[in-house]
Order: sequence, then structure tokens, then C-alpha cells
Amino acid sequence: MYVNQKELHNALSEYLLSCEAAVAEGKEKPVMSRYIGECIMLICQNLAKRANFSQYTYKEDMIDNGIELCIRYLHNYNFRQYSNPHVFLTRYAWRGFVDVINNEKDESYVKAKMMISPEEMNQILQGVDKDFQPDADDIAIPYFDIASYEAKRFAKKDKDADPDELIGLEMYIEELTNQKEEQ
Repeated sequence: MYVNQKELHNALSEYLLSCEAAVAEGKEKPVMSRYIGECIMLICQNLAKRANFSQYTYKEDMIDNGIELCIRYLHNYNFRQYSNPHVFLTRYAWRGFVDVINNEKDESYVKAKMMISPEEMNQILQGVDKDFQPDADDIAIPYFDIASYEAKRFAKKDKDADPDELIGLEMYIEELTNQKEEQ
């Protein structure tokens, strides 16, 4: 079973009309119907099967975030002007997926910057036990291309600035702290 366009549009129209009426009367918004919720869930689950999203290990987080955004912004759907709620919901789900991917990349960057290089790890282990010869499994560090991430994320926007000059991890952490304080 997949989403029936006309039924979803009709269900959304009824729901949004009842929301408008409730707001006009000063009442609390009604609960969304089960059918609308199932459609949102199906749209997000099927979007996660697309080739651009299928390889991620945190697909469930992406689906959850997509569902959350669809529900949060459902009231923005203009049922009087448009008759294709599938596109509307898919757009919000897509944005939710991309947000999770970007957050995961940010976290991976911080983890990668905090990790010790294999050479440093080998020196530390040699200092503890002179006879210790670690194999590749002992010092395996997950691969994350820090340089390309920093080039994309931290390259200064100034035209006069040196394109190779990057903002460091400290600046990134300060930026995140400021963002959280603003929220």
C-alpha cells in the first residue's frame, strides 16, 4: 500500500479546516487523523529507500526527523491552492533527512579531530611496553576526511581571505555553543 493522492488531499483538507475552525473559536487544535499519520510515515519510509539515503546507518533517525518535520509544518500546506500533498510532505521529509546527515557529519568531524593518529598511538603504546607491536586492528581509526570537511564547512566567506585558511575546532565548538544559547 502506498499513499493515495486524492484521499490524502481530502483528509488534509478536512483536518486543516477543522484546525482553522478550532483556532477561530479559541479552542485547541484537533488531533491529526491516523490516516494522515500513516501516509506521512509511508512517505518517509519510502524516501529512505532512495539510493541517496539507503547507505546511511542512521536511517531510522532520518525517518524520525522527517516525520517530525512533516507533522510540525503540516499547517503550512495550502489545500485551497494545491492538490499534491505528497510533494509537500516529501519536501519536508527530505529536509529532515539532510538535517540528520549534516548533524552526523558534524559529530563525526568532532570525533575525528579528537582522535589520536595511528603514529601517535603507536608511540604511546611503545612508551608503555617496549615489546608491544600493535597490529592494524589495535590502532584502527575510522576514516573521516577532515581536510575536505573543513574546507567545505569552515572556509571563510571573505573574497580577500586565503582559501586555505580554516577555522579551527575551538571556533567550531564556540559556534555550536552560541547556537545552543540562542535557542
